[in-house]
Amino acid sequence: MEVEFVRSTLAAQFSIAASVVPKNSPKDVLKYVKMVATRDGVFLFATDSENGIRIKCNGILSASPGECLLPVDRMTLILRESTDETLKVSTLGDTIHVRGRKSKHKIQAVPPGEFPAFVEPSRDKTLQVVGADFCRITKRVHFAYDDETKIARFALKSVRIIFSDNKLSSFASDGRMIATDSCECVTSHSNRDAFTLIPPGSFAMIWKAFADVEESVTVAVSPSSLYIVGENVAVFCRLLEGRTPDFEKYLADLESRGGTKITIDPVELTSALRQIRVSTSAESMATVFEARGTIATLRSQTAQVGESEVEVPVEISGDDITFSFDPAMALDLLKSIPNDAKIEINAVDAENPLYIVSTATHRCILAPMVTQ
Repeated sequence: MEVEFVRSTLAAQFSIAASVVPKNSPKDVLKYVKMVATRDGVFLFATDSENGIRIKCNGILSASPGECLLPVDRMTLILRESTDETLKVSTLGDTIHVRGRKSKHKIQAVPPGEFPAFVEPSRDKTLQVVGADFCRITKRVHFAYDDETKIARFALKSVRIIFSDNKLSSFASDGRMIATDSCECVTSHSNRDAFTLIPPGSFAMIWKAFADVEESVTVAVSPSSLYIVGENVAVFCRLLEGRTPDFEKYLADLESRGGTKITIDPVELTSALRQIRVSTSAESMATVFEARGTIATLRSQTAQVGESEVEVPVEISGDDITFSFDPAMALDLLKSIPNDAKIEINAVDAENPLYIVSTATHRCILAPMVTQ
């Protein structure tokens, strides 16, 4: 095997593959990225057993067939620190050679046959969606999943993806807040109203691979795995099993209720909440939000720490209203909202959940904190 490539181009692609490699694994072979040269091109493979990626490399100058395993730490360092414009990887016996015009390295080879195979997805249940859209709708709900490892509600430790007609919807919840977003599909799904539960740990790989892809990618679902296949990159992740609440019905019920609508700038609200947290404690996290006229006053007070009060401008449709919520949860929510958006908070009273809309598709529910 011998592959010559543009160093900077392969470095970027190798970095994406390396992000899948586990930091700690009982299987030493998973600490490598597999390089394979075929008639169809040069490919990089990486997996942690639960997630996997295949990248068709750009910037290849020449290649002869073969395969080898590249140790992630050493190869990352070589690709990053080398000043050669081009490098060549070749195998000779039990040694991998990495050479440039000004550098050369020898790496002890590991048998590539031990590396797990990349299983190709079935094509009978697929849809097409813009890669960046899939990343957007999962990024905007990712904050809301349940990361409390001691809680047994396993299905909440996931992001739920629902395929419905020509729409793809994402949902996440930890039982105290719910977030959802959606996007249009390029082609519709053959199994209407099907859903999958994606573990949160899979999204770093998905986002790194497809966040900037404005072309359509194919999403394929099997009983145990989700596959996303683009022009040069394919990924898979193992799905979780379990049931989740009927988020759609709950959201629809809240959307149809009456109440006061408060429109506020997310940047100003974020700043106010960060100031308010100065006077919160682990025992008393509640922030009081009082909307009167064109001003909302945020307050927090604890006997051990002190008290804070911040005003922000708002637009109110409906009656003046006061309610309380956890500022940490609200800040997590605000991180998922574009800064140029205006958010709309729908509140009925101090005891009912807040229904929050930031874009045409992004909606959140935040549980209130009832104060005495």
